Amino acid sequence: MSRKELHMSPSEQEPEQTDETQPLDRPVNRYWRAAYLFCGAVSIAGLFTRLTVTDRWLFLSTIYYATPLALLCVGCLCSAICTWALKWRRQSLVWAVLSVAMFFAWSTTCFSDKSQPTVESDISVMFWNVARKKDMAPAANLINQVDADVVALVESGWANAERRQFWEEHCPNYDISLLGGGLLVMTKGTSGTCVAEELAKNSIYRRIDCQVNGHELTCVVVDLKSDPYYSRRPVLGKLANELAPFRDKNLVVMGDFNTPVESVHFGPMRQFLREAFEVSGKGYAPTWPHPAPVLWLDQIWVGPTIQPIQCHRLTPVNSDHRPVLAMLRIADEVEEESP
Repeated sequence: MSRKELHMSPSEQEPEQTDETQPLDRPVNRYWRAAYLFCGAVSIAGLFTRLTVTDRWLFLSTIYYATPLALLCVGCLCSAICTWALKWRRQSLVWAVLSVAMFFAWSTTCFSDKSQPTVESDISVMFWNVARKKDMAPAANLINQVDADVVALVESGWANAERRQFWEEHCPNYDISLLGGGLLVMTKGTSGTCVAEELAKNSIYRRIDCQVNGHELTCVVVDLKSDPYYSRRPVLGKLANELAPFRDKNLVVMGDFNTPVESVHFGPMRQFLREAFEVSGKGYAPTWPHPAPVLWLDQIWVGPTIQPIQCHRLTPVNSDHRPVLAMLRIADEVEEESP
């Protein structure tokens, strides 16, 4: 020890560095800080939006859509790891608690087991966004394997004679209805005239009556644009207003809504429709993007005269959307079976 150090008071002497105070190498430290700034900022913005305004306000809805529960769980976990590496123990503990909370919210929201036993008279309905693939043969093979009573597709290609011939050759057990705008309905029965409607630019739906298993279904196929920078309020509000007169019919509304099912803008539809997976789902709910889906965009909604019995997701082929398969029971059959 030098003379200068001998004459220094204990308070003036530099404290001995321990593992808690020993800094990381500066380059590594910068990387951890940068990672934490990104993960922490995204997680805080997502948590704030989800716990307050959700997607009510347009300028915050993009954050809401970009930070589903699965990504918030990962973001909070990464923030906990970064702060632990930086030896910020208290912050790391807070982020760890948040990641556990997000994992719990994700697991309870996105996983379900509410399915009921089916009977022979139940109607099976399949919806799928086939993602504009040129080769539709694999999609046709999957449709034939599933063998649903009603199949609705979006992004299935142009409505022309060549497309009709393809589907008639590959799915001979179905009545084919090309609805325009890439929308298509196939039924193991008969179908009526299609009514085409436009909700907004690049947001459309088609309504068609189908006779299946002795029942008449009013099928509505929806395809909303995927742009995250527009408000869903007017589009979904208009859809609800135009479908409300059909609430007493056997109404089935299915489509790629490009809007998470928990959006507040589904409020008008929830007044007379129920989402099939919420009522009778089994398995993991999100449908996009496959193979690691985090957003619940593809949905089947039913009116009060229909009871969802089962609903689950299928493994897609040549598409980043998981197909949705639901088993539905008409209300008069439910009443007959009740004691």
